[in-house]
Amino acid sequence: MQDYMPQWPLKILILSSDPRNVDRLRLAQEHRDLQIAIRGTRSASSLDVFNEPSYRYSDITAALDRFDPHILHFSGHGGEDVLYFEDVQGIAKPVKKQALATVLSHQKELQLVILNAYFSLDQGQAFADAVGLVIVSEGSILDQDAIDFSREFYTALGYGQRSYIEAFERAKAALEITGKMKVHLLQRETPSMQDAPAYSFFAPEGDSFHVQFQLTGLPVAGHFVDRDPELETMERNLLPTKAQNGRKMHILHSLGGIGKTQLAIAYARKHQHTYSAILWVNGNSRDTVLQSLSAFGRRASIDRVSESTTYAAQQATDMEVEAAAMLRWLALERNHRWLMIFDNIDRDVRSSEEDTQAFKDIWYELLLRGCDGGQEEYSWLQELAGSEIVFKRVMESLLAYSLIESHGDRESYSIHPVVHDWYTKTISYGQGDLMLAALRIIGTAAPDHSEAEYWLLQQRLLPHADRYVQQIDNLEALHQLESFEASIALHNVGFLFTDQGKHAEAEKMYQRALDGKEKAWGPDHTSTLSTVNNLGSLYADQGKHAKAEKMYQRALDGYEKAWGPNHTSTLDTVNNLGSLYADQGKHAEAEKMYQRALDGYINTRGSNHPNTRIIARNLALHRERKPTPNKDPVHKWFRRLKK
Repeated sequence: MQDYMPQWPLKILILSSDPRNVDRLRLAQEHRDLQIAIRGTRSASSLDVFNEPSYRYSDITAALDRFDPHILHFSGHGGEDVLYFEDVQGIAKPVKKQALATVLSHQKELQLVILNAYFSLDQGQAFADAVGLVIVSEGSILDQDAIDFSREFYTALGYGQRSYIEAFERAKAALEITGKMKVHLLQRETPSMQDAPAYSFFAPEGDSFHVQFQLTGLPVAGHFVDRDPELETMERNLLPTKAQNGRKMHILHSLGGIGKTQLAIAYARKHQHTYSAILWVNGNSRDTVLQSLSAFGRRASIDRVSESTTYAAQQATDMEVEAAAMLRWLALERNHRWLMIFDNIDRDVRSSEEDTQAFKDIWYELLLRGCDGGQEEYSWLQELAGSEIVFKRVMESLLAYSLIESHGDRESYSIHPVVHDWYTKTISYGQGDLMLAALRIIGTAAPDHSEAEYWLLQQRLLPHADRYVQQIDNLEALHQLESFEASIALHNVGFLFTDQGKHAEAEKMYQRALDGKEKAWGPDHTSTLSTVNNLGSLYADQGKHAKAEKMYQRALDGYEKAWGPNHTSTLDTVNNLGSLYADQGKHAEAEKMYQRALDGYINTRGSNHPNTRIIARNLALHRERKPTPNKDPVHKWFRRLKK
């Protein structure tokens, strides 16, 4: 059996799916436990965890391409030969496991698949043949067993940088103490599936390239004013002629709301009999392009078959494979009289996808949460967020002038980057105040870990935070960042960046927050010390041990003076120092800190408090990896906690 050593730094992609029409799972608890377990390990800074909850089947390949993980961890529901993802309504959508295995076989970096779902061993072998290694459970799974196994596996992997097989054996042994979940490690038995044939669409027999004209679902103007000059230009450029029968292209460009879509619809309706097929493609994103192409293939009843009898019975559900096959159908030699219309191709190419996303997601609750912290000086904002009726009325006015767009599926609004650029260049007054208001909204809205599914809101806020950090150096009134509210907001944005693995941005926010707090409250205020402690954790995550120790020691001295040696904030910093010393191999100092933190939590919060158990785990694991493990009563007490 091969060792299967991980590639460090290690990227882990967690796909979670919990459709609303099946029994709900404790996915939020599993994710929180995984984050806690990974952060407590020696290799936490080398483990990048990307969590994609409530995942739709149509987004699988996009996530794989975006994160390119070494480990794919699926938590959700499964059957004998399917995994259940979600459709756009949150309803369970079955995906054939064999088809998903085929998709995974083309991920070059993928080393391991973990399936926390009901599964059969035969189907698990398909994933092992595709990837090389798979951890699969046998039969039904209890939520707590799945959570416990995942926590133990990643803890074992991160502490010793062990092989996947060693980490699996340790996690399996820990689970067998109390759990009933049966887990198996499967390896590849057949040659790699990299050479497996792709699926393709084939047109029916005869004159089969004709597809009935249909533009269902597209917006239709109540009164479309004829635009003959524009239509005549389109006809000259697009209609097929004997002299030129090759590829032709025409671009419609203008600001949003001018009528580009309606003009394209008018051309398509007028010349629907000229073309054998007319495809309308939503070019808003890569995913919408794939969806449009694959949906056209299904609507047109173009049979999908395999190019190999070995895979003829498989039903590929991967949208990227379907779209690629659709393009091959369009490229067939005799199929040359089709028209493809790309709509919504209007993203500002000068902006990154993350930067642009900040303009695409503005919602009422964002402003409502952002006003929880005050904002009295911004009366217009208080009025806007004070009533959802007022908010929607203002949005309707902006929609009427085509200054924003509405996204009814998630009740949010967007502003096009071009319109935003126009605004910033033509309305120059009050930019500093508006940026400060934006900071306070983001900082106040940023959730902490006590909030259910906090990571969903974090991911939604991240593009806004990214946009802000790009502009902060241009803020003329930097002294405004030294205010009470601004310092708190900067601290919270730093916490958001830390959780999302953006260390440089987090340090920038924390440092500005620290400067503001020191000027507003002094160096020893407990709020100042909170930022100092977080800076220490940030430096520790980056392996900057000297800087981390300096921050932790300053925070510890301050907390002891302000609240005493047994306050939970003091003990948390003591535990952080223990982890820092352990990472540096300073065993005596680490054990001293861990023991002090453990004694303090037992006395103040009791033996069963979650933080007490975490510190006990830290101490026990530290003793296990010392040259001569010390099996004292504390170690045995920790084992009892695990049971």
